[in-house]
Amino acid sequence: MTSQSRASASAVDVPHRNNVHVMGNPAGRPLLFGYGFGCSQEMWRFVAPALTEKFRVILFDHVGSGGGPTSASTTTENMTPCTTTRMIFSIS
Repeated sequence: MTSQSRASASAVDVPHRNNVHVMGNPAGRPLLFGYGFGCSQEMWRFVAPALTEKFRVILFDHVGSGGGPTSASTTTENMTPCTTTRMIFSIS
C-alpha cells in the first residue's frame, strides 16, 4: 500500500477511529473539543450542548481512549507524528 492510499484509507476511518461526533449549527464556526491524558469527550457533556445553537461542535476521542477502538492504537499509522492534525483536516 502506498503512502497516498494509506492516507486516503485513514481519512475514511477517522470518524470511527476517533469516535467523532459533530453537532450543532452546520453553518456555525467549528469548535473542536479536545482533552488531556486520562479523559474522554465525555468531559464536555455539559459544555458542548450550550454552544450548539451558534457553533458547529466537534467532539472526538484520541485513539485508544474514550469511545475510540482500542485496537487502532497500536498501528504504525496512529503512532506517527501529527495524527491529530491529519484527523482535523479529514473531518473538516
